[in-house]
Amino acid sequence: AKTMMGAAQKQWFKDQLLAARDSEAPLIVWNSSVPFLSTNTGDDNWGAFQNERTELLQFIRDQQIKNIVIVSGDMHALAIDDG
Repeated sequence: AKTMMGAAQKQWFKDQLLAARDSEAPLIVWNSSVPFLSTNTGDDNWGAFQNERTELLQFIRDQQIKNIVIVSGDMHALAIDDG
């Protein structure tokens, strides 16, 4: 029953993925503010939400969404560094 997104946000996200796929967007960038591939079970990453993560990955596979990139991290902030 644990969820990172909640039912409404997850449905919105799936709808956005389908819309981008159907518009033949050249690239879909999913910016996750927490690590997606983490195996850590703390609540601040997707590792604690393995069922939901699997559900989303299966949705992406089943709907043949091929042009998606997930950018994630664990800093809990977004920034640009000019070096």
